[in-house]
Amino acid sequence: MPYTKIVSEIHNIDKDTLKEIEESFAFATGLGVVFTDPNGTHLGQGSNFCSFCKTIHEHPLGLSSCFSSNKTAAQRALKQKKPYIYLCHAGLIDIEIPIIINDKFVGSVMAGQVRCTDCTPHDFPRIGEQDFNMPWFNTNEFKQKREQTVTMTKKRIIAAANSLFVLANYIVDKNIKQNLEEELLKKQEILFQQEKKRTVLEHSLRFAKLSALQKQIDPHFMFNILSSIIRLLELEEIENAQSILETFTKMLRYSLHNKTNVVTLEQELNYIEQYLYLQNFRFGNRVSFNIDVDDSLKSLSFPFFSLQVFVENAIIHGLEPLDREGIVKILGREEPDVFTITIKDNGTGMNQAELNQFFSNIQKSPLSEQDHLSTDTHYGLANTIERLKLHFEDAFDYQVQSTKNIGTQIILRVQKTFQH
Repeated sequence: MPYTKIVSEIHNIDKDTLKEIEESFAFATGLGVVFTDPNGTHLGQGSNFCSFCKTIHEHPLGLSSCFSSNKTAAQRALKQKKPYIYLCHAGLIDIEIPIIINDKFVGSVMAGQVRCTDCTPHDFPRIGEQDFNMPWFNTNEFKQKREQTVTMTKKRIIAAANSLFVLANYIVDKNIKQNLEEELLKKQEILFQQEKKRTVLEHSLRFAKLSALQKQIDPHFMFNILSSIIRLLELEEIENAQSILETFTKMLRYSLHNKTNVVTLEQELNYIEQYLYLQNFRFGNRVSFNIDVDDSLKSLSFPFFSLQVFVENAIIHGLEPLDREGIVKILGREEPDVFTITIKDNGTGMNQAELNQFFSNIQKSPLSEQDHLSTDTHYGLANTIERLKLHFEDAFDYQVQSTKNIGTQIILRVQKTFQH
């Protein structure tokens, strides 16, 4: 962030910090003190304002006259680049202290609201006409409050002005530079995080292709469903055909009309239930499905379509080759420090060599340079695991366990430290 942008306004300083500075200046000098922006507008209520001035500010004409005096004094102080001491429209001594950082006028400190005990009429210039018909000149209430204002000698007023000029510019400069350093640190942290994901950024186009891939339904699955609907219609099983068609329509709507890349686990499970319901028509009673997920996991955010590929992989590679009953289970559990989601089948399983090859396939980065994107389920797993890592970052890890002719389970683990 350019330094000149940070110092463009004094608004960049925390209001509590400004208030603390105002109160410190007021206590040290006995003056009323308030910070203003470059146009002379007060940035807060000010500190140590006298009752006389507060009452004037309650009068519409008094407030506008004070604002006009402030603005004129700020212009003159900026022009001479040092404190400007003057007599305000109500007859009190005020001081306009410019704050100039890096040769830019960022605001000012207004101090004063005092009477001078030894000043001559020509010691300090006057800003604004002193209309003695105004109530603050001719009513007893204002006269009493005016008599209560602080009095100072000319020497003390000048000394206070010079001291405040040095201190205000130093403190504001220090605070603005501190803000600059904090902004730079934030930017460095952002750049560091971006560097960690540099590969992803460089392959944004390929990720767009991956996004399109993840949202499409397997054409073979689609063909099988449509064939099932046609066959049921031919058998005049209208209700079953209608049920399949309604479920399939919901799946299409979810996959085609989802506008976000992140959904809740509950939404993803609802889709998978519909998918498994349709798979039942393919396998009949030979395959059963079970979803058992703790309620506490259902609000967890997940990349869109991220569990589908695990279930599809279990069916295609685990259950389809079986000549016996097959089972797919999706289990979700909350443990003390982690959420676990397990996709488990009792299918063909893998021996150690096959498991090693499986790991080799899914560990190939989906961001690698290649001419086209494969729709193989192993590639789909690699893509999905990559998306889960990017979404959950360091809070995600997974395990794959398999035994030949016993089955396979993939365990997804999300640390509870993840903020979703």
